[in-house]
Amino acid sequence: MCYLRRIRKDSKLKNQGITLVEVIITLLIIMIIFVPLLSGFTASSKTNLVTKEKMYASNLADNLMEAVKVLGIEGVAQQFYQTDPAAFLLGEGTSLIYGEDRSSGVSSSIKVDSHGNKIFDSSRKTSSYVYQIKGVQEGTGTYDATITFSSASYTAPAVASPSVTPAALPNDYQYADLSAFNSESTALINPKISGTDYDYLAKQYFKQLHESYYYDMWVEACEAVNRANEPIYLAYDHACDEAIAAGNPMPSMPSVAPLPTQKATLNEASLNARITKTTTLELSKVVVDNVNNIQKYNLNSYVSYSFNNLLVTDGIVEGLCADPSSSVIIRNYAGYCDNVQSTLLNSIFLMYTPFISASYLTQEKVQIENQISENFDIYLVIQAPVSSTFAPNLKVELSGYDNKLNLYSQAPLTVSGNPRSTSNATTEADRLLKELSSDKARIYEVTINVYESGSGFTNLFQTLSSTVISE
Repeated sequence: MCYLRRIRKDSKLKNQGITLVEVIITLLIIMIIFVPLLSGFTASSKTNLVTKEKMYASNLADNLMEAVKVLGIEGVAQQFYQTDPAAFLLGEGTSLIYGEDRSSGVSSSIKVDSHGNKIFDSSRKTSSYVYQIKGVQEGTGTYDATITFSSASYTAPAVASPSVTPAALPNDYQYADLSAFNSESTALINPKISGTDYDYLAKQYFKQLHESYYYDMWVEACEAVNRANEPIYLAYDHACDEAIAAGNPMPSMPSVAPLPTQKATLNEASLNARITKTTTLELSKVVVDNVNNIQKYNLNSYVSYSFNNLLVTDGIVEGLCADPSSSVIIRNYAGYCDNVQSTLLNSIFLMYTPFISASYLTQEKVQIENQISENFDIYLVIQAPVSSTFAPNLKVELSGYDNKLNLYSQAPLTVSGNPRSTSNATTEADRLLKELSSDKARIYEVTINVYESGSGFTNLFQTLSSTVISE
C-alpha cells in the first residue's frame, strides 16, 4: 500500500504541466529570435518601397523633360495657362492640379495681345518661370513636380565675381537664333557657362609667372652681388680691427658693387601678344551597351593657351620671359564639356569668345576632330557686340571626317582641311547667326524637381536639369 501511494503521488507531480515561468522564458526566447527577423523584413520592405518611389520619380522627371523638349518654353507656358485638364500633356492624375507659381510677384507668363492672341511673355530677363503640378501619377506612385526655366546662367550678372572679367554671356551677345534647329539634336558648347573666364585666368596665370620669374632673377642677381662684395667687407673689417689695435685712424670704406635695379616687367599688352589660344572640339561615338551595341554621340572640348617664353631682339634670343625650363609654356582648361553624351546630334553651336576682340583673331584658332562619318552643322558663333566687325582670319583646323562638316560663322574663316561647306555670306544660316533679339533671353536652363505628393514641394525625390532654347 505504501508503494502504491508513492506511485500515485509521483504520478500527480508529473501531471502538473508547464509552469508560468517556463512559458514566459519560452516567449522571451521566441521574441529574441524573431523580432530582429521581423525588423529586418520591415526595413527591407521600406527600402524596396523607397527604391520604387525614387525609380518612379526618376521616370517622371525623364518624361517631363522629354515633354518640355518637345513643347519648348512657350508651349509649356501655354499648357499651364489653359484650363482644360483633358488637354494637359505634362502629367496624368485623377485629381491633377497645375498652374504657374507666381508667389514672387511676377505676372503671368502668358499675355493677351491687342488681337486677343495668347502669347508668351519673354521679358522677364533673369527672373525664373516656375510651373507646378500636384497629384501627377507615375507607376503606382503619386507625386508633385515643378518645372523651372531660368536664363540666369546664360546672362551676365550685374557684378562679376573676382575670377570673371566683366563680359557678357550668350543672352547678352549677338549670337545664333537657335529656334530654326531641333533642340533635341543640338549641342550648345560655351566655356563661360562653367562660371569662369578662361581667357582671364590664362592671362593672370602667365602674368604672375612672368612677374615671379623676374623677381626671382632679381633676387639671384642681388645674391650674386652680395657674394662678390663679401670678401671686400671681410677685408675692410679686418683692416678696421688692425687699425684699432695699433691706435691708427680707421681706413676708408672701399667701393663695392651696387645692388642691381629690379627689371621692369612687361606690360599687359606685351604679355597678351605672346599668348596663342586654341579651342579644341572632338566628336566621337561611344558604346554604352555592348550587348545591344547601343552607341551615343560624345562631345569633348577644352581650351589651351601657349605662351611664347623667348625674349628676342633683332632675331637674337636674349633670355626667357616667365620660366627657366621651356621656350613655350602650355596651360589647359576644361570642365565645360567633358565627354558629354547624347542620343541625337546634328548641330553644334560653339559660343566662341575672342581672346582679344572680334576684329583681331590672329592669336587664336579652333581645332575640330570628327571621328564620325556623318554630316554635322558646326556654328562658330563669335560672341561679340552687335556693331563688331569680324577679322577675316580665324583659323580652323579640321581632322578626321572633315568632309562631313558644314561650317558657319559670322567671321570669314581660314580653314585647314576639306569641309563639306563653309559659309559666312548673307545666307539664311548666316542671318540666323547674326540675328539679335534684345527683348528676350534665348537660352534657358530647365530644371525638373519631383517631390513627395502633399509635402508642399519640400520632400525632394528627384531633380533633372538640361538646356532649352526659346523660339
